[in-house]
Amino acid sequence: MAVSTQVLQTSSSWNGVAYEPYPDGTPQLTVVRYSIPANSSLPWHVHHMPSAAYVISAQITVEEQTTGRTLIVRAGEAFAESVGSVHRGYTGDEPAEILATYSGREGLPLSVQEE
Repeated sequence: MAVSTQVLQTSSSWNGVAYEPYPDGTPQLTVVRYSIPANSSLPWHVHHMPSAAYVISAQITVEEQTTGRTLIVRAGEAFAESVGSVHRGYTGDEPAEILATYSGREGLPLSVQEE
């Protein structure tokens, strides 16, 4: 018998900002598996669409650029990505595997790198 476990359902991102209505256009769902080396960080970036990520292995720390606020997400946990807020993720002593789902529209980039 199949078993399902809901790991996340929310209408706001991890930093408490409510999601806005979707942009006009044809909806496009994207799923990306990220392999992030140990002791490394992703570039500062921003999303313009709701997305959620599930940590498959190890852990990742999500950090907001403007506030320095952080969230540690461990294997088996999920989090709602922020929209319109510059942030990054970084790993500790172990490489992390993350599965991210993006709910956007055709032509909208998954993320935009910031300085």
